[in-house]
Amino acid sequence: MAIRKLMETTIPETWSQELDDVYDNILHPTACEKIANTLVDGVTACLNAMKRQDKPVAFVFEEINENFIAGAVVEYHAGKSDDPGNWSYIWTFSADDIPDNAKIVKANDLSTHNFFTSASMRKYSFTIDPESISVIYTVFMKTLSKYLEDNATKDDINGVEIPGILQAQSAIEGDEIVKSIEPLGEVKVLIKDDAAIEKK
Repeated sequence: MAIRKLMETTIPETWSQELDDVYDNILHPTACEKIANTLVDGVTACLNAMKRQDKPVAFVFEEINENFIAGAVVEYHAGKSDDPGNWSYIWTFSADDIPDNAKIVKANDLSTHNFFTSASMRKYSFTIDPESISVIYTVFMKTLSKYLEDNATKDDINGVEIPGILQAQSAIEGDEIVKSIEPLGEVKVLIKDDAAIEKK
């Protein structure tokens, strides 16, 4: 298994270059890890606020043509008798993993932007122009996905990690590239901690 830290990959340079070339947004590659960090935090906080017990809620990143890039899903699973039930929280690069009955929240929905702004202010004391928020975070997810595709092999699992934040992996199984992504650390605990959620 070969897992590289985000800032040791080509992702920051590729992400920065596309933002400049395609969207006229100038962000230095060194900002990439902070963007990734606040992306996971923002998505988690958004799903935490919007989740509901009667149906799954999915946060989706899409290209301009609405092609699916990646998403995250929070879903409640009812328990039996005295069991209060629990929440599952997954991230995925496959649209097939988004439940048909899910309430969909998209990265370009204005209602989601305050979650990213709150995360960036709390963690790093910076804000992003509201018109650029969805572009900056969506291009990161697109760049991450493409990197995993380009580096997938049959003989090993390759991946990218931001310690304590997320890990993404890819491999070739048969004729198919299989990609996965998983949030790490406190974000996983937060969305599953009903007691903490009820206090908010």
